[in-house]
Amino acid sequence: GNIGADIDISGIMNAYGETKSVRVLFSEVPGAIIQIKDSDYDYIDAEFLLQDIAYYPIGHTVTGSGEVNVNGISSILQSLLNSQASEGED
Repeated sequence: GNIGADIDISGIMNAYGETKSVRVLFSEVPGAIIQIKDSDYDYIDAEFLLQDIAYYPIGHTVTGSGEVNVNGISSILQSLLNSQASEGED
């Protein structure tokens, strides 16, 4: 219904010393986004550390708005809005 999310990828960018968010979002490095309850966070944190899995908390749910707000990608959106050339297949 009215559940959205606040997402921030700046932590991933800082961890990898990356200045271009497009490289984080569209690289060829496999990744996954998973949703967990706050009450399960400590368990998941411990399991990932035991398995030597790198992970980055990127956001949390927001009740009431139904919107997804992504911080750290404004440069991508701006370049898409300003672009006159078409990319990819139609």
